[in-house]
Amino acid sequence: MASIQSHQTAQIKVEHTGEVVEVTCSDLPWNSAQDGEEREMGSEVIHYAEFEFDGGTAAWEVWEYPSGCFSYSESNVEGGTLLRDFKFLFGP
Repeated sequence: MASIQSHQTAQIKVEHTGEVVEVTCSDLPWNSAQDGEEREMGSEVIHYAEFEFDGGTAAWEVWEYPSGCFSYSESNVEGGTLLRDFKFLFGP
């Protein structure tokens, strides 16, 4: 299983203050879980993290399949607007 990386920060505009908060991918508390059964090229792994800010929460899910390869990602922000998202990649 590879580690989640991004060379840029995500930016969130807080709904009730207008403040722009920057989030660094490496500072997020990433967790991982295997998604279902073993597939043809190994297991699919979902990596997920949450970030709380004043008045809201941002969450990311990143799928890795096959091992070490970025497959897909989803972002969800409550209490704000995602101005810039991460461009994910995997590292050793």
